[in-house]
Amino acid sequence: MKKKKYSKNIMSEEKENKQNFFNKKNLSMIVVFGILGIMILSAVSFSFLGKENVPSPTDEDNYNGYKFIQNNGYWASNIGGQNIQFQYHPRDLEDINFNNINYALKDKTYIIFNPSEDKQTDQDLQRARALLLTIKPQVYFGCSEEEGCDDLPLIDCKTEKNSAIYFKQADENKVSIQDNCLVLEYKKVEKNRLIERLYYNKAGIMR
Repeated sequence: MKKKKYSKNIMSEEKENKQNFFNKKNLSMIVVFGILGIMILSAVSFSFLGKENVPSPTDEDNYNGYKFIQNNGYWASNIGGQNIQFQYHPRDLEDINFNNINYALKDKTYIIFNPSEDKQTDQDLQRARALLLTIKPQVYFGCSEEEGCDDLPLIDCKTEKNSAIYFKQADENKVSIQDNCLVLEYKKVEKNRLIERLYYNKAGIMR
């Protein structure tokens, strides 16, 4: 059987096609797709091989028997039959020391503030009252000083009739008892940390 012969024209066309295929544009595409393939294989390998060594982030966590679920940057938990949302998880507030602070809230509680530092309309103080109302039915505002107090009562920490939580601006976060007041000293930008820490303490979630 005779071998099929190719003409010079056909041979030159094949050579030209090979040259066209391996031109700069095609070579660039081959390199790009090769790199992408390596990256995909590396990612797949890492997802399987590195799973046991790298802890995956979770949006659900338990703390002292309470389940906290993260949603849109906030932590939510069902406490006393009520779904409450928090900016901070209890674990984020363990640096604020409530140890040896035994202060029981009475049926009537006042949130005291200095009118030169805060106002009744302050968003954080309003939140403090809303949180405490989930624990006690009567929570009111009061002033530590008369000037600028408007129509709010002036509350003295020496009275024993009611419980009082006194918010003070300070250079550091600190919790203490002065006479019959629970005093929360706070850095101005961290007031809500003290408020949520207070709630966690009074709701029995943290000591």
